[in-house]
Amino acid sequence: MKIKKLLKTLLISIPFLASCLTLSACNNSNKNNDAKLRSFELCEQLNTFIRDIKSDGTIEEMEDIWFGKDETKKVIDYSSSGENGTITFGSVLSFEPMGYISGGKKMGFSTDLVYRFAKKYGYNVQFFDSVSHATCVTAVASGRADFGGTCMSITDERRQSGCFSDPYYKNEVVVLITKDTANSIESLDDLNGLDFGVASGSTYSVYCNERMPYSRVLEYNT
Repeated sequence: MKIKKLLKTLLISIPFLASCLTLSACNNSNKNNDAKLRSFELCEQLNTFIRDIKSDGTIEEMEDIWFGKDETKKVIDYSSSGENGTITFGSVLSFEPMGYISGGKKMGFSTDLVYRFAKKYGYNVQFFDSVSHATCVTAVASGRADFGGTCMSITDERRQSGCFSDPYYKNEVVVLITKDTANSIESLDDLNGLDFGVASGSTYSVYCNERMPYSRVLEYNT
């Protein structure tokens, strides 16, 4: 708690980059026709599910739960009939509140979404835990995971490894800087030259390397 208070005192946030969080599926390399068909069917099921929870208000209810402060509401129903077999989900479980571990259980907004999807379509879920977004994409591309996500943005490079479902959440990214530094920041260009700490393999890393040529980009598996 003291650390959180210290960060709030020393750091401020400014708008930086908007991205869409999505689930990826449909591995398009090194698969036989049956496996490819299953992947595309899974992606279509995901798209239908995402459209349904957006239209019936479920997605807003989930946002209230996972982005709210009432910890007692943060409960996931892990049950499923499993009648349609097991699907493997590639996940980076270090991004609270999207995906994380609490009390030995897999938790978070994206995790809840995956289990709700699995329950509706009769799948058991097996997790392939990745240390970064890059390894998560690789897991899907290699067939070790049927789909993946947690905090994943759509990029042209990632499209080459698989297809993407419809986005299910629009995420506004921020940069945390000290209040002293903030006095000299009026635009994104003023950030060029600062050191950036970003998640390894994330689109933030790509963005900073492309848009901030005078900055040092430090990647962390977090």
